[in-house]
Amino acid sequence: MGTNHLGHFALTAHLLPLLKATPKSRLVILPSIMHKYGKIDLGDLNWQKRKYDTNRAYGDSKLANLYFLNGLKRRFEKETNAPTVVAAHPGATRTELQRHVPFVKFINGFLSQDVEQGVLPTLRAGFDPDVVSGDFYGPSGLFELKGDPVKVATSERAKNQAVEEKLWYLSEQLTGVEFN
Repeated sequence: MGTNHLGHFALTAHLLPLLKATPKSRLVILPSIMHKYGKIDLGDLNWQKRKYDTNRAYGDSKLANLYFLNGLKRRFEKETNAPTVVAAHPGATRTELQRHVPFVKFINGFLSQDVEQGVLPTLRAGFDPDVVSGDFYGPSGLFELKGDPVKVATSERAKNQAVEEKLWYLSEQLTGVEFN
């Protein structure tokens, strides 16, 4: 959570004056299809009271990325100089991230795509002139694992504004950073 959400939350807050001063700036947030498995426990954000589950913790942090996207979009709606805020995920891309997960490493050979294809959703989010705040891009193929970049949907859980607002407040408390 610290690496995938809180660090980005704080960095974005610090960069916001520069982003707002730069015409047509764009902020690309990088969740994952694993956000669909996240279920953030706001009372135990850092897994100190529960038995740690690597996959669930990763899913939680990637779900937090989408709450961050939605929170930024909502806060920027009436600002003419605000950056465009968009998200992208690479699908199943063969990287070193899976090197310690034998099953994933095994299925990578036939269910995943190479890095050159995996970066395309992020590049589209960053440079497509038709992108609007709140868009989310990922691969077009089966289960969004691989394929050309297209707009994709978030899970229903990622649309929970009450959790989004509570996580925003908690993120400000944990990072000591407030968005102005």
